[in-house]
Amino acid sequence: MTPPANQRSKRAIADSSIPPCGSSRRTRTTPDTLRYVAEAVRAAAASTDWHPRIIVQTGTVAAAREAAELGADVIVAQGVDAGGHQFVHAAGISVHNEFPHQEIAVWAAGGIADGRGVAAALALGAEATYMVAPESDAQDYKRQALLSATDGAANTVKSYVHDHVQGNWTWPSLYDARALVHPSYTDDLAGMEIKENEARYKTAKEKGDVSMMVTWSGSGVGLIRSALPAAEITKKVRDEALGVIEGVKAALQQRT
Repeated sequence: MTPPANQRSKRAIADSSIPPCGSSRRTRTTPDTLRYVAEAVRAAAASTDWHPRIIVQTGTVAAAREAAELGADVIVAQGVDAGGHQFVHAAGISVHNEFPHQEIAVWAAGGIADGRGVAAALALGAEATYMVAPESDAQDYKRQALLSATDGAANTVKSYVHDHVQGNWTWPSLYDARALVHPSYTDDLAGMEIKENEARYKTAKEKGDVSMMVTWSGSGVGLIRSALPAAEITKKVRDEALGVIEGVKAALQQRT
């Protein structure tokens, strides 16, 4: 159940899912947007008893540095394997040495689906997919699509088309998105004009044809095999990560 807006606002947080950008739709300019959000949230909280935390999702080390300079409390280091919107030109990013004298939490995002992914993220400096969990508000067809995918490299793709067929042209060209491969994407590859593709998508949505819908997904999707509760996912992944770390430690000790 979603809490009332006045309750939600007291606990979370300014989440800038669009990293710092200016007024241009096509090019990244200045961090004015993030600065405005951070200052507005903190000003609104000044006369209250709540203490907001600014969470900024970034896709490059440079963007993470800008976020830190503007007072981010948490930096979500999103790698290119993440589902949903991200930088067009990005990679798995490591920021563990960037803020040695600042109290900034670093969260990892992007293609992390099991303990091995968590262990790798920790090695890159992160401090710790729930989309299929019962607690998620994702539609059932999206859960089934994610659980049915077998190979993140083959079943997901980065593209502008995921947004454009839905009539969403608001994202600057700096950002595309990763989603499961869907008919509108393959139609685009075959040369279908975007207006026709968008119309077909709209018609399918109105008819309830979920096979045409866009499902955001990271490349780790093939590792998700069951829809466990969030608490069980957390425990399972944590235990797997500890096992992987201990295994690597033992292997290294045998070589010394």
